[in-house]
Amino acid sequence: MVIYIISGFAQSGKTTLISLLLKDPNILRIVTSTTRKPREGEKDKIDYYFLKEEDFKDKSKFLETAVVHGNYYGTLIEEVKTKLKTQKKV
Repeated sequence: MVIYIISGFAQSGKTTLISLLLKDPNILRIVTSTTRKPREGEKDKIDYYFLKEEDFKDKSKFLETAVVHGNYYGTLIEEVKTKLKTQKKV
């Protein structure tokens, strides 16, 4: 099992790095969750799970959460489990 964690400040190049990694067919992206509004072109369940603030109240569903600029962000445990079952790098 291989898990890559990409973390950085806004506009630090995370999306660019992830796009390069995803050129490898043996790497999958975990879709994270947020309460912020979708940006132009973003799609639910592809770019993020766009959730309501109340969805973040049950912390047992999340591997981690944070509030950034007034919006919640987090990683759903089930999303991680599902991707890890594929035996690909995540």
